[in-house]
Amino acid sequence: MSGRIIVFISFIHTGFEMRSEHKAPVIGESLYLWAGNQVDLPAVHDSLQKREVTSTVDVYRLSTGDWSSHLTRGTPPLGVIAYSCTTSHSNIYYFGGWCGHDLCYYNTLNVLNTIKMRWTSCSNAEQSMKKGTAGMISLEFDGAEYLVIIGGYGSTPTVYQPQFQYDQLKTGHVRTNEQLLYNVSTGLFTVPSVSGQCCPPTNDFIIEKITITGNRGVMFGGKVTVNGDGTTSTNSVYIFSVTHSIINWEILKPGAIPNEGLWPVERDSHASAIINGDSTSPTLVVIGGRDNNNQLVNECLLFDSITTGQYSCRKIPLPESITGRYKHSLTAVTMSPHCAWLVIVGGYEEFSMKDVGEGKKVPWGIYITDIKKLIMIIEFVYSEAGEWIVQSVLRW
Repeated sequence: MSGRIIVFISFIHTGFEMRSEHKAPVIGESLYLWAGNQVDLPAVHDSLQKREVTSTVDVYRLSTGDWSSHLTRGTPPLGVIAYSCTTSHSNIYYFGGWCGHDLCYYNTLNVLNTIKMRWTSCSNAEQSMKKGTAGMISLEFDGAEYLVIIGGYGSTPTVYQPQFQYDQLKTGHVRTNEQLLYNVSTGLFTVPSVSGQCCPPTNDFIIEKITITGNRGVMFGGKVTVNGDGTTSTNSVYIFSVTHSIINWEILKPGAIPNEGLWPVERDSHASAIINGDSTSPTLVVIGGRDNNNQLVNECLLFDSITTGQYSCRKIPLPESITGRYKHSLTAVTMSPHCAWLVIVGGYEEFSMKDVGEGKKVPWGIYITDIKKLIMIIEFVYSEAGEWIVQSVLRW
């Protein structure tokens, strides 16, 4: 790989909180950071302190490198951890999420208007189970815009859709491959049919749309069910296309992605982004995650030509200070036709089983606390050789 790697540093404002299991969407020149799992987030259903934490949105201005905190109007969602998120024009949509205690999950859809900084409740998805760690993207086709919601992990559903699967796990959770469409114009949810090689019940995967305008997406990795009620990580790659009533699935087999036999290892809790350049095919970037042994997957992958069928996958060498994390966010920002920034925020840097007494141990993530690693920005440029490479990172 040609190009120079200068890795970096973070841009932190006073009061920035360590966090994980969040998203950091970009609208225009601003990155919006809301909620997620935080040290000072009360593990209760609702309280004044919790509302105080979740009523604030941190905004990062990309053109200046400045952070600012904004109080929002309206009522923020209670599904504050492991929610799904996507953008549409000046709006950010949030679906589902975990409340932070017991098996309290949500199936509500809320929208944050970033101009007025006001929350609005769109609807409860009564056709869907209450869940977190699902995937959601926005697609435009047939003259309408749809939110596509796939998979997830949560509490026992009250409604079972016959075309989908619901795996009861030994933890008490349920994992699903449930799929749902939300028409942004009409405000209505519908349950689509599925065709092709549909994904199994999966959570903690990545999902991205792979056409700027169109109806196709990609899904990679995540946790799936083994031995009836157990969990393992997967390395499956799916391409799917969406209509107003059907989602068609295709699974890529090893060998479909060339490049000296490289096939990605199993992982979950990783993060992804799509780089769109001038006259280039969208490129999927995947960073971090955990493997089947709960060890960090210290690598950055680039999937090229994912819209043409001529798939390729290659590793981009980056230091562990960037890749050594999971349950973080990754956002791509197009700065020019041949330059994109990848903004990485937060996450955990270590996994352990914490002893909570009486012989019981629970999964425990160790937050990234190093101020130099909390937020990192990497610059990618499109080289004369016709590939995205890591170049340098701007300093202020």
